[in-house]
Amino acid sequence: MPPKKKVKHGSTSTAPEEVPQDPFMPRHPPDEHECDRLIGKRPIAVERVILIAGFEEHGVAELLEFYKLRPFIQLTQECYPTPVRAFYSNIRNVDEAKYSFDTSFKGVAVRVSPSLIGRTFSLETPKKAINFCIPEIDIKGMSDIITKELCGHSFELGTSVERTSLLPKYRILSLILFHTVLNKKGHLNELTLYVLHILFHMARRHKINLPALICHNMIEARRSNVSTRALPYGSTVCLLLQNAGLDFNTLPYESMPRMQPMRMKQSMDKQTAASSSRRPTKSSQLGDIYAMCKSMNNQLKLVRQQCDRSIAAWKTLHPDALPLTPSQTDDEEDGDDDGEDEEEEDAPIDEEE
Repeated sequence: MPPKKKVKHGSTSTAPEEVPQDPFMPRHPPDEHECDRLIGKRPIAVERVILIAGFEEHGVAELLEFYKLRPFIQLTQECYPTPVRAFYSNIRNVDEAKYSFDTSFKGVAVRVSPSLIGRTFSLETPKKAINFCIPEIDIKGMSDIITKELCGHSFELGTSVERTSLLPKYRILSLILFHTVLNKKGHLNELTLYVLHILFHMARRHKINLPALICHNMIEARRSNVSTRALPYGSTVCLLLQNAGLDFNTLPYESMPRMQPMRMKQSMDKQTAASSSRRPTKSSQLGDIYAMCKSMNNQLKLVRQQCDRSIAAWKTLHPDALPLTPSQTDDEEDGDDDGEDEEEEDAPIDEEE
C-alpha cells in the first residue's frame, strides 16, 4: 500500500470557493500595456445628433424628454481623435465605488465623475436608482415580463434578441441609445440582455443614473483589449477637456467628420401597422434647427481655420510675394469661366463627329 500523506495539525483541504462572475465584466483582466497599445488602433465613436421632432410618432420623444437627454443627444462638439485617445490612455486613480477617475492631456487635468457629467449635460444623478453597472437582478428570470413589455409577447430569452422583434417604440429608442448613451458592442441588429434591461426600465420610467453609466462605460472602454471595440463618447470627451481649459484652436489637430443628424426613417415602420401621428411641436423643431445650424457653423469655423493656416504657411515660404489685386483676381476668374464655356461647347461637336 502506498504511504499515507502526513497532514499537519489544523490544516484542512477544501476546494476553492467559486466567485460569481459578473456577466458584463471581462473574465480575464487585460494587461494594461496591451490596452495602451491597442488604444491607438481602436476606432472612436462620435455621438450622433438626434432630431427629436422626427421621433414623436411612437412617443419616443416623450421618453427622451422625460430623462432630460436633449443636451446630450444634440451635442455638436467637434471630436479630435488624438485628445480622445490620450484621455482614455491616461485614465488613473479609478474609484470603483463612485465610478470616478483622473485623466489628463497636454497639462490639462480632469477628475471625471458622475456629478461632472450631470452638471455638464444637466442630467439627474439620483441616489436611489437602478445600478446598471453591476446588475443586481437575474435578467433571464424576468424573461416573461421584459419580452412582453418590449416585444408585445413573452418568450424565453437567450443571449441576445433581434432588434426587429421589438415594438416600434423600443426599436427606435434602442437605435438612438446605441448612437448616444451606450457604448457600441456587437452588431446593431442584435441587442444583448444588458441593453434589454435598460430599455425595460426606461419603458417604465424608472430612475436611471445615466451619468454613472457613462462613467462606467468609459472605465470599461479603457480596460478593453478588443481592437475592434470603439472608444465611446468622442464628443463628450472633447467637451470635458475644453471645459477644463484645453483650447483646441491652438493645437494642430483635425476633427473627425460627423454623421448627419439622425431622423426617423420610414424603413423602421415597414412592419408596423399604421398609427395616428402627431405634428411636431414648434419648440422641438426650433431646437432641431438650432442644433443643425450650430453643427454647420462649427464645420465652417474649422474650414476657415484650415484656410488661415494654409495662407500663413504659404506666406512664410513666399515672404516677397505680393497678394493679387482685385482686378487680377477678376481677370483670372473670367478667364477660367471662358475656358469652361469653350470646353462645354466643343463637347457636343466631338460626339457628333
